[in-house]
This record gives sequence, structure tokens and C-alpha cells, in this order.
Amino acid sequence: MRIKCAAIKQKDGVIVEGLYHGECFKKAKGKGKGAIQGFMTDCGKFVDRIEGLKIATEANQIIKKYRPYDELLSEDYRIIPGH
Repeated sequence: MRIKCAAIKQKDGVIVEGLYHGECFKKAKGKGKGAIQGFMTDCGKFVDRIEGLKIATEANQIIKKYRPYDELLSEDYRIIPGH
């Protein structure tokens, strides 16, 4: 299993995907307030940041780990220009 993308799960259960969480919130168009931030796997499963870190680490997807070290950030596994 691998991390596919960042995602948020809105209060109504709708999952919005994006390259990073900010993009997810923009796509949610105001419905992202109180949403859970996490990630989608390549198997279609929504996972939180802690489980996301475990999956990305096991799949060797971590490029550079940023703080906090116990949660996955979208910056940890995707290439960011200038970093």
C-alpha cells in the first residue's frame, strides 16, 4: 500500500483529495471547516496523519521528514520546489 494524495474528510463524510491539504480545503469551498486531515492510499482508503506516516515510511515514500515527526505531512513525500 502507498500514499496516493492528501485528503480531508468533511463533517458530512465527503472526502476531498488534493496534492496538499491547502488544495483540499480550497476544493471544499468552505465546507472543510472541522474536517479531518489525512491521506488517501492507492487502495482507496482514507487514513489519518499518523497511519499515513506508517504507510509512507513502509513504502519508502518519505523524501524529507519535516516536523512534527510523528505525523505525515504532504511535504514529507512530495517534491517541493526550492527544498
